[in-house]
Formats: sequence, C-alpha cells, structure tokens
Amino acid sequence: MLKDPTVRTFVCWIGTMFLLTVFVLAFSPLHTPVCGDEYQAAHQQCPTYNIIVAALMDIGRNSDIVAAIITALATVTIANFTVKLVEVTNRQAALSKDALIVGNAAFVFVQDIKWIWIPAPDDPNGNIKAYAFRPIWANSGGTQTENMMTMVACEYRDSELPPDFDFTLSPTTRFPALIGPKSAILGGSAREITVAEMEEVAAKRKFLYLWGYATYNDVFAETSTHITRYCIQVNAGGDLRARPQPGKTGPIIEFPIHPRGNCADAECVVQGLAIPAQT
Repeated sequence: MLKDPTVRTFVCWIGTMFLLTVFVLAFSPLHTPVCGDEYQAAHQQCPTYNIIVAALMDIGRNSDIVAAIITALATVTIANFTVKLVEVTNRQAALSKDALIVGNAAFVFVQDIKWIWIPAPDDPNGNIKAYAFRPIWANSGGTQTENMMTMVACEYRDSELPPDFDFTLSPTTRFPALIGPKSAILGGSAREITVAEMEEVAAKRKFLYLWGYATYNDVFAETSTHITRYCIQVNAGGDLRARPQPGKTGPIIEFPIHPRGNCADAECVVQGLAIPAQT
C-alpha cells in the first residue's frame, strides 16, 4: 500500500503535522486545570498542567473510549491495506499470465524460401525444366499452433507489384497445417515456374512475386486468431537451365522483401491486411 505515491505523501503529511503539533504544544506556555473527582468534592482549586500533560491525563481517564477509537482506526487501516494488497496481487497475477503467454504462445513466421529445381525427364543430363518455391513456416513459441491454415500464391506479371495490390484475396486453396513448439515445416508451392519464365524474370522483362499467409490460434483460450503474411520478389540470374553442380555456375536466385505484405497480427491490421473473411 505504501508503494502508492499518493498514500506515501498523505502518510508523510499527517505524520509531519502530528509531530509539529506535539512539538509546539510541548513547549507552549498554555496550561489548563485538571479537576479530578476528589478536587470537585472538596471544593478545592484544581491544579494546572501543561496542555500536553493535561491531554495525556485525560486520555488515561478515558482509556476505554480511546482504546475503542484506536481499534476502529486500526480496523479501517487494515481493511484499506487488505484492499490494496488484493489489487497488487491481482495486478501481479495478470502480469504473470501475460508473461506466460508472451513467452510460450506460438508465433509463426516465414523462416526462408526453399527453391527446388525440377529436372527435364527427357534430358539425359537432367537439366532443369522448372522451379518450385516453397515457404518454410517456423514457430518460435514454446507451444504448438492450433487451427492453422496456410495459403501460398504467386504473381507472374509484366510490371512491378503495385503498392495497392490486393493481398486479401486467396487465389489458391488453403491447406491445414500444424507446427510444434520451436519447430518448422515446409509449406506448399503455388505452381511450377518454367525455365523460360525464369529467364524472362532474369532479363527484367517479367516480374515474379511470391506471397501468402498463415492463420492460426495458440493454446491460450483468451487470445484471438493470429495471422502472418509474407511477400517477396524473385530475382534470377546465372545459368537457369543447368542443374547446380560443384565448380559450375548454376542458377542464382535471390528473394528481396517487398515493402508491403510482410506483417504479423496488429501490423497487418495497420496495412489493411487483416485476417481474410473466409477464415
């Protein structure tokens, strides 16, 4: 209770005023007569005492009343302390629960993009005919995901992705998934990208973007559904038809992050990319 700055200030003020009053009255020339029953019966003049001494003598004569007042004040103080203690305990419990959720709730993100080359079946050298790109979904939390759904898509286009591109669409089928605590899984591929298409991307005549999202719940009942989105551009170079071999220049593929469409939870809301209606 005394950790509350308002309470501390009030207690200090009351204590200071009390001590100051006692100090002033103790050295004050003020005196007052104190008349006991024996003086009144004998019709004698009552002796006078310093006002502080007189007050203490009066308190002694009325000890039962004073004790009752002290008990009442103590009861009020204890009740107030108990209320403050309950408030502090509830606040600490809420903080502990928040810390438990933050430290253990599932948090899903795209750890990397795995690109896979697909050999031409009629090529004796096994050269590449197409590529597939699959996100690696990771969970950094201490508990598993629940009700997880993923969607992956790609945009092969004549121009760069516009700033107002509608990421809220789900152009491909969504698939269920599950990620254990501090684990990762390989996501799906939107479609195969042919070597000819990749060569157009390398020549900057076409633009290729990979994007998607994952929605999921964590194991804590009072939390809402989460969403994580990603969007990357695919840059290509090197010999896109030759399969990777040691000592030879094969495909060179990079994944720069797009300025929009990469977010989680509240960040997605800010970008206008909240959880799609169908989830």
